[in-house]
Amino acid sequence: MRRSTKRRLIPLALALALAIVGAALAVPQIIVNVQELDKGTGGYTQTVSSAAVNWNLDFQGGEYVVTGAIIHLNQDPQGAGHVYVVINDQNYEAQYDSNNHYYTVTFSPALSLDEISNVDTVTIVYQGQEVNV
Repeated sequence: MRRSTKRRLIPLALALALAIVGAALAVPQIIVNVQELDKGTGGYTQTVSSAAVNWNLDFQGGEYVVTGAIIHLNQDPQGAGHVYVVINDQNYEAQYDSNNHYYTVTFSPALSLDEISNVDTVTIVYQGQEVNV
């Protein structure tokens, strides 16, 4: 290569390098931090840490179906929060039974035993009272 050609390529290579670096810096970055309850300032004691689910069965149309569930929490929030049951990406809100101190949920329409037996995970979500600090 001639010397004059090399002189022309050096600025082009530098311009290309700067364009690549500039494009890399222009990519937005999102950082998400998730904080557990009671880990920040102000504090909120987490009272519910486990739950048990009992299924309500009913004989309908010649077969057993699941008409609802009873959710027992390890601590009795006395209806102070909301409890949701998540099955197969369906959310069901449970109601607090103050006489028996547990939450109940009704499935409408009822779930077949096949639907329940093929479920990998039943998620119980407890949404406590709002705390303003």
